[in-house]
Amino acid sequence: MRSTATSSRSFPLRPRRAPSNPVKLQHPLRAALVLPVIPLLAIPLLIIPILAGCASPLEAPGPDPTISEAPETTHPAPAETAAVTEDTSHPPAAEGPVQHEIMPTRSHVAEGVPVTYSSIPPTSGNHWPQWSRCGFFPLRIPDERLVHNLEHGNIVVSFNLTTSEVGRLRKALEEIDLSADWGISRSYDRIPPGTVALAAWGVSDTMPGVIPERIRSFFASFAGEEGPERIPCSGSGVVPPGMGRAS
Repeated sequence: MRSTATSSRSFPLRPRRAPSNPVKLQHPLRAALVLPVIPLLAIPLLIIPILAGCASPLEAPGPDPTISEAPETTHPAPAETAAVTEDTSHPPAAEGPVQHEIMPTRSHVAEGVPVTYSSIPPTSGNHWPQWSRCGFFPLRIPDERLVHNLEHGNIVVSFNLTTSEVGRLRKALEEIDLSADWGISRSYDRIPPGTVALAAWGVSDTMPGVIPERIRSFFASFAGEEGPERIPCSGSGVVPPGMGRAS
């Protein structure tokens, strides 16, 4: 009879594997990549306070107190503007006739009494009773006498010239017919050297040196035309002392 007891075979027991923990146990490579990233993430947190403290200087930087501005460079004035620093007591030579305001009175004052005028040479105002004879006089004749000539419509030629230039001026006037009846020329040291100044009643023309065309034009425009009265000086008026007759 066959035994009914079943034979049993024994199998060696394997140790039980502990369950895997997905949180604590990580892949070694992944851990190696994550760990260096953590400090990088903290860098912005450290930079933000630093930038906040530096924001004002970066937005509006102030001047550096150790740097001084360069001194302003000045350039020498050109020749034209440098001349302004010279003596300006006399008006500069114009480019043609200049109108002057007529002084408020034209009365006679006693011979020898000085009169203050509004321009050099004068073109109107009070004056002495006697006027000058026409002619070319290489000496000074007082303004107070010649303003009376201007009142008569005469032309007064004042000059401050060298001897050779005086000769040129005399020649230029001799070639102007109107000068014989309406012109008086006199030396005048109240204008700059090298200057000729023509005057009629309320009008003047100051020029550098002798310019015959301008002198002729002035006589043509104003001789016997300006002034309250029209009296030629060729046949009347006093001759300066020491001058037997007008030359």
